[in-house]
Amino acid sequence: MGEIHGVYPDGQIIKGVDVFVATYQAVGLGCIFAPTRWPVLKTLFDTLYLLFARYRLRLGLLFGTSSCRVNKCIGKN
Repeated sequence: MGEIHGVYPDGQIIKGVDVFVATYQAVGLGCIFAPTRWPVLKTLFDTLYLLFARYRLRLGLLFGTSSCRVNKCIGKN
């Protein structure tokens, strides 16, 4: 749950922002995520993604979604 992973058909594993870049490129919208790979911004976006990934369940609770874990739900129902 700490980071998104993707797998190419050849078995190569990618993770983090690169998954979103590859996904958007696959559907012809790669230009949307292109700035995340520019050398000047890459480190910033990678760091922001890791922070988002680490706290995304808590952020979901903040915005009103519930989180279920082992037969126990927390948040708004």
